[in-house]
Amino acid sequence: MSPPATQLPKLPRLPRHLEHALTTTTLQVLEVPWLRGRAGTQWIVDGCPQRQVGEGDLVQLTSQDRWTGVGRLSNVTCLEKHWVTFRISGTIPNEGVRIPIPWARLTPQIASAHARLFLSLENIPPHPAFRHYDAFRNPLINPYFTVAWEAAAPPTGNDRTTPSNDQQPSSAQRRAQGTTASAPRPAQPRGPTEVPNMPSNAATGRSTS
Repeated sequence: MSPPATQLPKLPRLPRHLEHALTTTTLQVLEVPWLRGRAGTQWIVDGCPQRQVGEGDLVQLTSQDRWTGVGRLSNVTCLEKHWVTFRISGTIPNEGVRIPIPWARLTPQIASAHARLFLSLENIPPHPAFRHYDAFRNPLINPYFTVAWEAAAPPTGNDRTTPSNDQQPSSAQRRAQGTTASAPRPAQPRGPTEVPNMPSNAATGRSTS
């Protein structure tokens, strides 16, 4: 028997005249969120979104036949080997969305922290869409620097129409690893100044709140 559905976050509806003027990404989430104590409620993204999402993006959550209004992703509250959690701005109590790393758009600062601290980050298994790749089976190897594997990654933030199946390391990640691979960055962040210095507890898979 399935557990009872948890109420989705209460998010505002966009005025009709803004529905087509603003880019909103729909995130398909699991029916039951992950309740992580002081870390708050984390809604786990289950389906590949239309584009990579990150800080500042407008999102709408859906599960089964339920839909939320529109919310904005704010700061990163939890960073793990294969998942990143963004807080949904304006939710009370704090609620967030937990997104597989290949489906998220990280700022250079967060990408650098992920690369530098990868071995010490919490090793919760990746999304089922990625578990069959050999690169994800060894917890001591960072699969996000393996350019040979392909994953069902959504289009980049700069390309809304052309899908990309190659998830390549960012320039910040390559600098952290000392490699000069020329693979393209799948999505460019808005800028490194938007995110303050990464708190040490967030970088190790614990909540910053």
